[in-house]
Formats: sequence, structure tokens, C-alpha cells
Amino acid sequence: MSEYRNHDGAEELEPYFMRHMMALTAESLFSKADIACELAYRDEQLAKAQAEIERMRPVVEASIAYYHATGVDDAATGNAWDNAIRDYEAGEKK
Repeated sequence: MSEYRNHDGAEELEPYFMRHMMALTAESLFSKADIACELAYRDEQLAKAQAEIERMRPVVEASIAYYHATGVDDAATGNAWDNAIRDYEAGEKK
């Protein structure tokens, strides 16, 4: 798969395309190197966000499993989700 041109055109990328065109123009980013630097920064931010999602996935899964296993209504107790996260972080998956 190509690194670029994985879309049918600018129309399908709105409103992102126009926002970037305006920002690149306003910030005088015309060279490939300037634009590549901005893309690299965005890639880094996306990678960090993805890593955080993966880090939190087990906590969310443990929370859901705890909720289903106990049948506790967190609205009634106010702390089922807190308990699940605490138990998970303590290594006591339920």
C-alpha cells in the first residue's frame, strides 16, 4: 500500500482538507520539507494516542468483565467501575 494517495480526492476528506490548506497557507508552509515535518509531528501524536488506547484497553476490558461478572448496577452503587479499575491495577482480575 502506498504511503500517500490512499483516497479518492479532497472532497472525501472535508472538512479536514480545507482546514489544512488554509493553515498551511496562513503559516507559510509551502515546501515539502515543512509539510513533511508537520506530517511527522502528526504521526508522532497519533502513535502516542494509539499507545495510550492500547495501554487502557485491558483496564476497560477488566472493568466491563467485572461489571458483568458481579451484576452490580454502578448507578446504584456509584463505585462498580472504580472497584474494577482498582482490582485490575492490583492484579486481581475478576
